[in-house]
Amino acid sequence: MIVVKAGGNSELDVTHICDDVAELIQRGEQIILVHGGSGETNRISKKLGSPPRFVTSPSGYSSRYTDRKAWEIYVMVVAGRINKLLVERLQQLGVNALGLSGLDGRLLEAKRKSSLRIMENGNYPRKTKGITQPGHSSESLLYGSVRGRPEESEFI
Repeated sequence: MIVVKAGGNSELDVTHICDDVAELIQRGEQIILVHGGSGETNRISKKLGSPPRFVTSPSGYSSRYTDRKAWEIYVMVVAGRINKLLVERLQQLGVNALGLSGLDGRLLEAKRKSSLRIMENGNYPRKTKGITQPGHSSESLLYGSVRGRPEESEFI
């Protein structure tokens, strides 16, 4: 099994990613395609009048500040638009693709950190309560694990 991670900070080239994945599958490989979508999420957020906000940890790690509204936009763009464009292109190439998010079937479960130390207005540290929503997979804000293969009876 090969896990392919297609980043999302810049424009994802759906055609080239899917062409490569389809070629691997035609060679008999089993593929899991994991994709991002931060760049597109940032653009859509701005168009919707809710520009993205980022926080920085004392170690210099930058993360998306994710309140409920930001989370809904993120899910709409990444799980909705980008995921479905990838599935559509793969199906056009003869790959019977299935698009899921970490929220679907609790494929990704995470625990919210109780607090974060972040830089604000150039000053460290500011403690804040956990700021993500369930199902969001921002690595700097959540500790999580991927569940094993679910049994068919677990789903409706």
